[in-house]
Amino acid sequence: MPLPACYSPVEVRPERCFIANKRPLDDVVAEDTTSAVLNYLSCAKRKLFAQALGRVFARACPGDGSIPARLARKERWVGELKEDLGRLRSTFDGMATLYDEARPGYPERLFDDLAALSAVGPGAQVLEIGCGTGQATLPLARRGYCVFCVELGENMAVMTRGKLADHPESRVIASSFEDWPLEEEGIFDLVISATAFHWVDPEIRYRKSAEALWAGGSLALIWNAHDPEGSSEGFPEALADVHRREAPELALERRPPRLDREPDKAGEIERSGFFKRPEERRYRFGIAHDARSYLRLLGTFSSHRALDEGTRRQLFSDVARLIDEAYGGRVVEGYRSELYVARRL
Repeated sequence: MPLPACYSPVEVRPERCFIANKRPLDDVVAEDTTSAVLNYLSCAKRKLFAQALGRVFARACPGDGSIPARLARKERWVGELKEDLGRLRSTFDGMATLYDEARPGYPERLFDDLAALSAVGPGAQVLEIGCGTGQATLPLARRGYCVFCVELGENMAVMTRGKLADHPESRVIASSFEDWPLEEEGIFDLVISATAFHWVDPEIRYRKSAEALWAGGSLALIWNAHDPEGSSEGFPEALADVHRREAPELALERRPPRLDREPDKAGEIERSGFFKRPEERRYRFGIAHDARSYLRLLGTFSSHRALDEGTRRQLFSDVARLIDEAYGGRVVEGYRSELYVARRL
């Protein structure tokens, strides 16, 4: 849905959203919940982002270019916007098996460093936020941690429970972290989230994580990011060209910023006011793909799943042709795992 004519194109930044004459939206509507909406916007994929924002502005704009008084009564559309974007983060649950098979896990040495930096050992009480299909959960359980997982998706929760069958001291509940009731504060030694923390409401994630930890506990955040330098030579650029041609809305230069690509994650953790500046570690690795396995990987991205069927089919066909004809049927996708471990203040 296009934006109403009374608004100029939107520039979205991780913490502020500027409209029309570059006046910050959080100055127009100044309440605490605004920052959460803007952070949700910044991690939304373009299609859902445009639709949700278009609905918000359509309700707020009478067509004469003014900003009506009803913007101040925004609680209704804030809730609707969060609901729209909440659906985006729940899309992974419908493809739990594919996600588990296609998405990369995390290097074993990352978990060794995590244990050393957090000073937790076997028997430690660990809270995991958004365990997904257990790609980080199982390595933790194997090290003797008692992992309590809070996972939004029921299908993913079921898959992780299956992986933990030999580790009865660990368990999984299906709930969002925001809605999960923290019945007793300060009972966990470690709170961890692997490629999921950016989906949690920014007004809640750091505060509630700190409340779950005892005074000497730590927060550990993990992300996997693409590493072009570790990929087959020229492949990231060639892949980007295919996207510009067949699905221009997914071209890198047209995507809104994403919170999981925040360049200063350590600073964000420290600025939360709940944790010390974290220790950081990075680990590079690569995964080889043929055309079929690479298309399965693309099929786990909500941005690609949001494409219409015809566009997605043509895009995937051209990507497969690129891999088969230009790279002999095999490419290496480079990754960088990032680990941040911060002590609670």
